[in-house]
Amino acid sequence: MDRRAFHRMAGGLCSTLLVAASKVSLANAAPTPRTRLRHASGATLRPADLKPDEAWVFGYPFIATPCFLVRTSASDRILAFSAICTHKMTHPSRPISHIAYRDQPVTFQGKDGRQIERSGVISCCSERSVYDPEDDAAVLSGPAPIPLPRIGLDITDEQIAAVSSTGGAFYEQFLDAFGFRLAIEHGISDVRQRTGNETIAEPAAQYSRQTIRC
Repeated sequence: MDRRAFHRMAGGLCSTLLVAASKVSLANAAPTPRTRLRHASGATLRPADLKPDEAWVFGYPFIATPCFLVRTSASDRILAFSAICTHKMTHPSRPISHIAYRDQPVTFQGKDGRQIERSGVISCCSERSVYDPEDDAAVLSGPAPIPLPRIGLDITDEQIAAVSSTGGAFYEQFLDAFGFRLAIEHGISDVRQRTGNETIAEPAAQYSRQTIRC
């Protein structure tokens, strides 16, 4: 077997394992918390606080696992997904983010090879993976093997709460890979600490000091 064939086989095996891991329910490890989103000031985050196509970042179901929250202009729905790219686990950090919800048009190559220009997508500039929030964060382009884990929301006029998540063992892989840095960044000793009753949500433009756009 030549080197190229070996790498193709290894890559395919890794993608298969990641897909299988993503189907493991978090409920098998511990119940996902019901977590109310709030501003840094302490005030409850309400649907009326969300401007169309302005992304927010919050931690869920672990304090150290970032998620995107956005009210899309295309359907006026409030949606939330893990902000951890399923390819190489690129994610927002305080200093910099290479993954972002894009309210301006992004040009990328579709699965059929055609050039596409679209706004309202989640774009990862590390390896150019693009996801469609309106279609359960399905992969539109790039090497990402699976969609972003989806966060279930309970929404009323007065509050937004995260109540569930797909993703399963994907989070465990992320915490294993980045745990040391995440503990320092979030000021916690246990990176597997769940969010509890509430978690802070911040506009993505404020969460990371620099956002890379491609």
